[in-house]
Amino acid sequence: MMPPSLPRELNKTLPQKSSKYLHKESNNKRIKLRPAIIVFPLILLLFSFSCGGSPDKEDIKKVLSDRQSAFENKDQKLYLSCISKDYNQKTEDKVIDIEEIKKKFESNTKVFDSMKITRKDISIYMKSDNLAEVYQKSLFKLKIEAELSTYKTVEKIVLEKKNGRWKIVKEADIDLFRGFVFGSK
Repeated sequence: MMPPSLPRELNKTLPQKSSKYLHKESNNKRIKLRPAIIVFPLILLLFSFSCGGSPDKEDIKKVLSDRQSAFENKDQKLYLSCISKDYNQKTEDKVIDIEEIKKKFESNTKVFDSMKITRKDISIYMKSDNLAEVYQKSLFKLKIEAELSTYKTVEKIVLEKKNGRWKIVKEADIDLFRGFVFGSK
């Protein structure tokens, strides 16, 4: 236990500040904090814009994810919800419109017992406020009965924003059955 005289002795040795000086010091601290209060949120805001994806890119990623899920689950309705009504793609031998894309989706999914898609290296290029090109490496793991196969491709998918929603207007022309190799594992 400390002797009762020690706290009094310590108080005598510490410098005493007047209340006027203390008031002035606290005012200076407030002034110094104001710029920090203003600058700190601005730094956070700038950081969030530089690191985070834009809302459009997040919406595009959602469409790509829905497209993947549609293939894996053979869900034509979900797939068509990702496709623009203006879908029109010219290939070497024909024009693929919305009706043809329905048939193509069915032929790409119907024959397989299971399908698992892995997408990586997804690059989204904003061509304008309402047009984007996506390049992605896709690995399709396909199964028919006991036969397993993989099909690798780099897909180019073009999306357009209409009425505030991103939809696919053009995509890679893939034929998964043609890419299926029997006896491959």
